[in-house]
Amino acid sequence: MARAFDPILVEVIRNELAAVAEEMAIATARTARGPMAKVGDLTTAVTDGMGRPLGVGEGLGLYMFFSTAQGLVRRIRAKFGEENIHPGDIFWTNDPYSGGGHLPDLWLVAPQFCDGKLAGFALLYTHHVDIGGRFPGGQSGHCSETYEEGIRIPMMKLVEAGKLNESLLEAILANVRGADEYRGDVEGKLTGCWKATQGFNLVFEKYGYDNYMACFDRVNDYTEKQVRDAIRLMPKGVFKAELAMADNGFGERDPNLVLRVTLTVKEDTLLFDFSETGPQARGAVNVPVENARGVVFSACRRLLFNDVPLTGGMMVPIDIIMPEGSLVNPRFPGAVGGRTVAMFLVEDLMHRVLAEALPGKIPVPCERWDLLHFTSVKPDGSDSVIMDALPGGWGARPWSDGPDGISQSGVSDIPVEIMELDQTMLIEAMQLVTDSGGPGEFRGSQAVNKVVRYLKPGRLHIRTNRLAPTPGLDGGQPGMSSLNVLEDAAGQRKNLPLASYLHLEIQPGDTIHHRVTGCGGHGNALRRDPGHVLRDVRNERLTVGAAAEQYGVVIENMAVNAQKTAALRQQRASR
Repeated sequence: MARAFDPILVEVIRNELAAVAEEMAIATARTARGPMAKVGDLTTAVTDGMGRPLGVGEGLGLYMFFSTAQGLVRRIRAKFGEENIHPGDIFWTNDPYSGGGHLPDLWLVAPQFCDGKLAGFALLYTHHVDIGGRFPGGQSGHCSETYEEGIRIPMMKLVEAGKLNESLLEAILANVRGADEYRGDVEGKLTGCWKATQGFNLVFEKYGYDNYMACFDRVNDYTEKQVRDAIRLMPKGVFKAELAMADNGFGERDPNLVLRVTLTVKEDTLLFDFSETGPQARGAVNVPVENARGVVFSACRRLLFNDVPLTGGMMVPIDIIMPEGSLVNPRFPGAVGGRTVAMFLVEDLMHRVLAEALPGKIPVPCERWDLLHFTSVKPDGSDSVIMDALPGGWGARPWSDGPDGISQSGVSDIPVEIMELDQTMLIEAMQLVTDSGGPGEFRGSQAVNKVVRYLKPGRLHIRTNRLAPTPGLDGGQPGMSSLNVLEDAAGQRKNLPLASYLHLEIQPGDTIHHRVTGCGGHGNALRRDPGHVLRDVRNERLTVGAAAEQYGVVIENMAVNAQKTAALRQQRASR
């Protein structure tokens, strides 16, 4: 029997369900074989039977939690009907045109039952380091159709009534590089699903179906109200922003590839209209629509409603228009494997347009992470497929410097010990680059340089997110740009072409020097506290020359010369 509304009980159930999502993420990360699940490239979520989200685990949760979870549940219900969804079933898909992301992201969805009723779903994905196809990794921008990118799995049952479809799994494994690792990651996700079912069952046993559903209703309604109240405090009006794509995936500049958004702030709703965004690209830099919508919701939550519960109610007051056939909603069979570069630009665009609406209150976007994906052969003759995420850092905030060398999404670089385990490479160096953070009253994160020497021949894929440095906000300046340098075994160096996606044939002894761009600063650099400039010099983040050049701060004998600093800043301000 349902109890009268009890706010304490609602909070208890909500947090227990959030714990289910968290435990699912932990179980998956600890049992999956591939390193990407362990360094944060995963998401877990729990929803009710209609797909309303209520809890999210770790990793890239905000990107994939919003929109994608609801979309996947809707598609399962539409395709199979509730009568063909049973206890013990687990669905899987990686189809960008069925609500997923790009092909390396494999989703598992496990329905949950209470008293014979379809009461919820547990969802999770991890990024697999290969999915077959023309290019190792399935993330290249150098594809024109999704058929080239790898195996596309439609929404179907991997497990039916508790029985794993081994033949289906075997067919997939026959078409991917590093099949043992792929299978290990699938089994890790199955473990996560079974862990989630245990957690759901405990919630059902303690509270019953009616209280469980009442919790979803109450928390979603509460979140929607909180979001509407926050929007009422925002300045009303129409605000615009745009950003150009660096290239079309093939390294070619296309002036039509521009991301544009118009934000309309009404009484208690937000409308993000991408109707003026350019057409889908020839290369694989298009963003599947559920991913693009998820970025919008994620940015709103982080920048505007950071203290509201993570539920589907947050999405109700936010409308999004993304026309089919555009960069943010491509038509099938447009390629999407390299969607990450554009997806991060959508997030950047959100910072820019919200900064127009709320000047002085929005941080500079972070760099996210670049990518080195290497395919070779281990000493025992088996496949070696290693993907390394290279986090740069955060842009400056209106109140503090941007943190260096970490990703806002929780994804980290793979530990050196794991990278070198296959004996195909050595990590020679990883360091922050002096004088590279975007100048401002608050400094952006510094550029990160990673040096990798390869011991075996193989194929290397480099993804560089920012071909131009991240611009600052409110007078802040951009950071140092990205750079890729190839050094051969004889020590000869050459700068590689500036492109979002590069593919190289690597020879033993080749070394890659990859620099992840520094992030932009916030506010006028001449307003930066000279004491903070001195601290950066003492910590070797900044040279004495750059202190004067970037910030107008004169440092002599490791101390600020206040008189010369005031004169230099006055001279700079009068320019």
